[in-house]
Amino acid sequence: MRRKFISFFKRDPLLAFDTDGPEADSPPPVDPKTPVSLPATVRDAIDAANIVVQFSAQHDEPRVLFNLPGYNPTVYSDEGVRKIFENIFPELSERQLDKVLKRVDFRIVSAAQAKFNSVMERQTYSARVGGVNWDDDFRNGRW
Repeated sequence: MRRKFISFFKRDPLLAFDTDGPEADSPPPVDPKTPVSLPATVRDAIDAANIVVQFSAQHDEPRVLFNLPGYNPTVYSDEGVRKIFENIFPELSERQLDKVLKRVDFRIVSAAQAKFNSVMERQTYSARVGGVNWDDDFRNGRW
């Protein structure tokens, strides 16, 4: 019997199994209609992420900063976030990683909506202080 070993520096679940044992059967095919569940630690990590949305002057393409505690803040990209979660949780399957990206996208959309609403409320108020909006016709006696 060979020794089983676990690496404490890299969480690789394959290293915890006996390497001399018989090969396992292939897993059954996954039905795409079955719901995908995420472990509580993954959900907590997504909820702990600090997401900052920065709009440009024209409000066309927002820039999203994604920051997990203990990691450097990065500009959001699907591949970057997928790689971060693969490094932290190597036991996640591809379907679970897709679910992680969907959940992070939902958090980004809600943060962007809140930021956009607050920016637009301030802009419409400041634009109306002068009494004339950019789309108002000049009132030359025509009503």
